[in-house]
Amino acid sequence: MTLSLSELPLPSGFEQFSNHSVFWMLAAMLIMAGWHFIMFIWLYATRIPAMAAAKLKPTKMQREDLDNLPSWAQRPRQNYNHLAEAPTSFYGATLAIALLGLADPLNAYLALGYVALRIVHSLFQSLIDYVPLRFFIFTASWFVLGFMIFRALFMIVSGL
Repeated sequence: MTLSLSELPLPSGFEQFSNHSVFWMLAAMLIMAGWHFIMFIWLYATRIPAMAAAKLKPTKMQREDLDNLPSWAQRPRQNYNHLAEAPTSFYGATLAIALLGLADPLNAYLALGYVALRIVHSLFQSLIDYVPLRFFIFTASWFVLGFMIFRALFMIVSGL
């Protein structure tokens, strides 16, 4: 039995979305943006105590001082920066797919899958940082995104 996105209930007040796929693709964008904000909080929740332990004064700090903080304080910053890089392609592609009327259950699942993989990647990078597994998760997320992008392009070209 397969679960259709149209079987997933829409939150109250969102009944205007007759295409549930559009709703879930846009929701995936908001989840990704919300995760980026969580990583922002995590970044400072680890950096500030690490700076205090190292007795660094923000007004007299150099870039090297931040680079010398413990890895548990650097990894959330690195991941926060990564979330400002690759996901920009996700935001653009997802919005284009939704606006061009190409949102369907598969594209919505791909968008949600991409977000899930990026969250898992963030957790692995920030907590464990086992590079081979992190690389695998990162690569998998790009394959999901790439498939979503090229599938949408194929849908456009085949409709010409």
